[in-house]
Amino acid sequence: MSRTLKEKNKELVKEINSYRDEQSLMTAFAKENILCYVAVLFFPPLGIYRILMKKNSISTPAKTVWIMFALFIAYEQLKWILSLL
Repeated sequence: MSRTLKEKNKELVKEINSYRDEQSLMTAFAKENILCYVAVLFFPPLGIYRILMKKNSISTPAKTVWIMFALFIAYEQLKWILSLL
């Protein structure tokens, strides 16, 4: 009997983990997160601010990647502006 309970628990754990994956995918495309992504592309300082706000639901590893991406875009934009001068 305990063997069947262990098997049922494993199945429930798998089911719960699948719900978490679906939920994290849905939060990645939330309205506020999409605004953060657009801000990173067109105005990196505002994008970094929006990423670091406590309200958004972006995970910590994703925040790190987006901040590095924003810094790279800011560097390229600054390099482009300085080449025009």
